[in-house]
Amino acid sequence: MSNILPNLRKRLSERLHAGEIQALASNADTCHDNTLRKDLYTLTLDKDPRVAYNALWCLTYLPARHSQWFRAKHPEMIDHLLTCQNTSHRRLLLTLLERTFDPKAPLRTDFLDYCLDTINSTLPYAQRALCMKLAYAQCRTIPELLSELREVLELMEYGPTSPGIISARRNIMRQMSRHDIESTIDH
Repeated sequence: MSNILPNLRKRLSERLHAGEIQALASNADTCHDNTLRKDLYTLTLDKDPRVAYNALWCLTYLPARHSQWFRAKHPEMIDHLLTCQNTSHRRLLLTLLERTFDPKAPLRTDFLDYCLDTINSTLPYAQRALCMKLAYAQCRTIPELLSELREVLELMEYGPTSPGIISARRNIMRQMSRHDIESTIDH
């Protein structure tokens, strides 16, 4: 734990605007020893919801070149997501997981089940759309799971949706159709 952590925690406990969050993320991006990024990650589990939220928000602004670092944290992030009660924290965790997902990572059935269950839940639309994308990313190489996902997506026609959910569903169904065509060509 670094010696800047108490000062960072104090700063994150305040109400911050997007410019301040982006500046912190920029500093974490350029920090040569990764201390600030590690401290931000540590603070995502802080007992103060504002500190945890602001830390997560900062991490979402880190550039894609940090994906490998995040991938090493995926098991912890998934564990946190599965027990998290804060809607905003869940959305930010899902955003980080979706942006840094590794399709070669071992399948975690508890995480896949969470994503599949969330798609047709009453959770906010943004979380449902992110879970849809993450479910597809996990299922895309396993035909049995793809057909289960297709069934879940087809059930969406009967529930409340938003334009964003409709678009995400359409895009994933289109990708699944392409996958079906490629599979028949390969055989």
